[in-house]
Amino acid sequence: MSRNVHKPTIWLAGDWQHADFAAAIRWLGERACLLRLSLGEGTASPHAILVCQSRPGQTSQSAVEQWHSRAPLARLVALLGSWCEGELRSGRPWPGVMRVPWRTWPVRLPLALDLESRSMRLPRTLTDVERLQRESAALRTQKNRAAKWTAIIRTESRAMYDGISDALAALGMGSVWSAAAEALPAGCELEIIDGWKNVVDSPGPRRILLLHFPRPEDWTRAAAAGLAAVLPLPLHLAELAEAALRLAPQTATQQPAVA
Repeated sequence: MSRNVHKPTIWLAGDWQHADFAAAIRWLGERACLLRLSLGEGTASPHAILVCQSRPGQTSQSAVEQWHSRAPLARLVALLGSWCEGELRSGRPWPGVMRVPWRTWPVRLPLALDLESRSMRLPRTLTDVERLQRESAALRTQKNRAAKWTAIIRTESRAMYDGISDALAALGMGSVWSAAAEALPAGCELEIIDGWKNVVDSPGPRRILLLHFPRPEDWTRAAAAGLAAVLPLPLHLAELAEAALRLAPQTATQQPAVA
């Protein structure tokens, strides 16, 4: 793990070596100094505490609270595997911890950790609605970066097109509606695709696939199809913005940012 003093420090705890988190940990290791954490370790003043949990119950609430008590100003984030998706329904998720499911890490983890701005940690009492309001406010600063982009939306549903088009408009982007079989129109920088049935065989330069509950096999299939990103439905505006801005026309994407 990197020890570069110029990078923010992240305390890393839990089952971080699990295969579900391998890509996320590699990504984070390039941007932060990762320090493996146990109940008896940890330097002062980390930027964030990242607790990885592949299955419910691997890390106790008391352990999370003990780590947080030693770095109360650090962001507190949980990176969760596929077996943890039912925790919100069980009523036993860790309170006040920002949850990042494994399938959304490429867009949600950068938002949760906020490594670039390194702003102060949000209070643990912040509700999900308040988090969304803050994310929406932050999008205003990104809007000008996408103002000249146009996306083609591949869907058979008018309601789906209208919803995605409105989301893109909030980012300053234009959009056109297209059937799956139609070629990419001139001037379109992105493709937003509603489900596998609307994926065109010929690969486009920057394609974002939308799926209900994407699974690990979708990750493999997306890589084989040359897709740049996969986002879960229902779509979060902040996640769409993060994916779209990473696929800016001047950048090249080598690996699928599957969420």
